[in-house]
Amino acid sequence: MEAKIRPLNTQQGQVKLINDYYGKGKTARERGQLLAWGSGICAAELLSAMDIYLIFPENYAADCGALKVSTEHCEVAETLGYPQDLCSYARNQLGSTALGEKAKSRHGPLPRPDLLLCSNNQCSTITKWFQAVSREFNIPLLITDVPYLHGDIDDERFNSVLGYVKEQLKEHIAFLEQFTGRHYDHDRLQECVALTRKSAQLYADGLRMCRHIPSPMTAFDGFINIFGIMCLRGSEESVAFYEQFKAEIAERVAEGFAAIPNERYRLYWDNLPVWFKLRDFTTKFISHGACVVAASYFWNWLDFMEALDPSQPLDSLARGIIQPYINHGLEYKIEWLANCVEEYSIDGLVMQSTRSCKPFFMGQYDIIEAVEKRTGVPGVIIESDMCDLRFHSDAQVDARLDAFFEVLATRRRDRSG
Repeated sequence: MEAKIRPLNTQQGQVKLINDYYGKGKTARERGQLLAWGSGICAAELLSAMDIYLIFPENYAADCGALKVSTEHCEVAETLGYPQDLCSYARNQLGSTALGEKAKSRHGPLPRPDLLLCSNNQCSTITKWFQAVSREFNIPLLITDVPYLHGDIDDERFNSVLGYVKEQLKEHIAFLEQFTGRHYDHDRLQECVALTRKSAQLYADGLRMCRHIPSPMTAFDGFINIFGIMCLRGSEESVAFYEQFKAEIAERVAEGFAAIPNERYRLYWDNLPVWFKLRDFTTKFISHGACVVAASYFWNWLDFMEALDPSQPLDSLARGIIQPYINHGLEYKIEWLANCVEEYSIDGLVMQSTRSCKPFFMGQYDIIEAVEKRTGVPGVIIESDMCDLRFHSDAQVDARLDAFFEVLATRRRDRSG
């Protein structure tokens, strides 16, 4: 009988959160709310504090990817002149918007925004993507320009970057006051920042419990339950959800529950999830007694969200959007991953080379070589995509993973022999 993973009970509550979130987005204007689209690592709390309803097209694309409907949206975008090599999250939104009510998402097309907020701390594609949306809808776009952090960053240079980004956030606030006709509510901003930090701390506490052997959940559980920390930032609903999330994982630890029966190998996952293949990857890993216990994806948000300071909301937001994992150079990423290997007792590295997200897979060959040399932990690079099914080959991925597990088994025998 095929072994199966037991999903978190908390996950059931997330379904309602997701449906309510997209449903409220469609009726925002009926409630007298402005609606914005934001990029994943933007200063979202600036908008929440002004009661502007915020939708994240990247999360929408991940949802479409999980349902395996994103490829059709991408193909529609390509007929409009967008190249296949462009980010599949972007192509998913552009194609689904072009389809209108014929969009394949269970939530329909995204509601038309009144304004846009993005940051280029993820990639330059985000900026160009949102500029295209701004032109299509003839709406304003706020861009937070964030310098890339590479090499050694001394205090003088960091403070210069911090001041530059913080001034932009102040300019965003001035624009929002003019755009909405309302004075900015700084007390509400402090509340939103505090709620985001609390959610992040709870979520991170749950993820860190994967340090236990055996691990009480897989990193894929973390992927699946990331919605609140992405889309419900600055909300009581997010805090309540992650309180349950943390409590359930703590209960599993107390019971000695193993997410993967007979856990043999502990793996790290690099890069974005392959949303349309999470179940298949889980089945593959179970067959080898492997549990993915850590991933870089979460910490794009969590590292800075945990450090938010409600008493200094603008300063800490500026610090936060400067410092996501993806905005750092190779030296930082190598150090980060080497520490992760030790902290989570990692046996192997699975580096997912995402075809249409070039910034995230940049340097993976150098990173895997450096970390293996430093820690002795081997890795494998597999090629896929976050939501374009055309970029994934089951045969190729299976062959690479099977060979990788042979390496892990040989190393285990050599060490025990």
